[in-house]
Amino acid sequence: MRKDNTGYHLHHLFIGTDSTTADFVVSYDLAALVLLKQCERIFHTGSEGTLGVVTQVALLCPPKPTAVSVCYLGLNSFEDVLKCYKEAGDSLNDIISAFEFLDNSCYQVSCEKHKILPPLNSFPFYVLMEVSGWSPKAQSERLDSLLERLMSSGLVADGVVADEPSKIRTFWEIREGVAEALTRRGYVYKYDLSIPKREMYSLVEDLRVRMGSSVDVCSGYGHLGDNNLHLNVLTSDYFPEVTKRLEPYIFEWTSQHKGSVSAEHGLGFKKRNAIKYSQSPTAIALMKKLKQLYDPNGILNPYKVLPDE
Repeated sequence: MRKDNTGYHLHHLFIGTDSTTADFVVSYDLAALVLLKQCERIFHTGSEGTLGVVTQVALLCPPKPTAVSVCYLGLNSFEDVLKCYKEAGDSLNDIISAFEFLDNSCYQVSCEKHKILPPLNSFPFYVLMEVSGWSPKAQSERLDSLLERLMSSGLVADGVVADEPSKIRTFWEIREGVAEALTRRGYVYKYDLSIPKREMYSLVEDLRVRMGSSVDVCSGYGHLGDNNLHLNVLTSDYFPEVTKRLEPYIFEWTSQHKGSVSAEHGLGFKKRNAIKYSQSPTAIALMKKLKQLYDPNGILNPYKVLPDE
């Protein structure tokens, strides 16, 4: 799966509730809009508020897992991270609920700023993997078997597993606290990108060479299963010349590697003119027509998503 949140995607743009059954109807293309004539209400999702407003929400709540384990793994290369991801997917595909990676810079700054004792020593890369389900004993045996294979083969250099809720929260705080920790150190140029797994971390390495000593930190972390890289470049303060060296280089690099300039956070106001790196002129023209059709007065979240004329 690849996250892509650039512009309007018709396959998840129109959702309606049937007037008799209240079941959800989703259209996959413009022709399927005919189906929406049967709907009492129409919702526009994935448009960042530029095609409509949310007036009703339905939540599907699955049963809460009764068994959750989280492990931190230390690895020596991003290639090992990719191999670990494949091994884990082959062995635990039905119970993996998260597979995150972060580099050493992200790990160290998060532990330091949040005053967390690092669960592992220093390694170039870390993986946070969560498994969840409803069979504690069987799940634990499968996880232990995988970790034993990964460590005996040398693919994983070290690892630690948490089953207690307090330790699980601490493990997740390291990963989820990266963005805040970096912000406490200075100005952060943040990019939410979708890049094929094989090339994902190459962008971070390329930027370190390109930016050199003009930046303090260039680091990356993200959701490997979604091909989602959160790229962070840190300086002591905001410098326009740094932005000029980062953009449009990052967008061009991402486009050349068949990625998306916005994986999950959307284009908003600041990235609207970067949509051309992920969408064709024809697609952008169609999006503008949809905007004119549903919002002729331009009052719904204006100046967002679509590029300047």
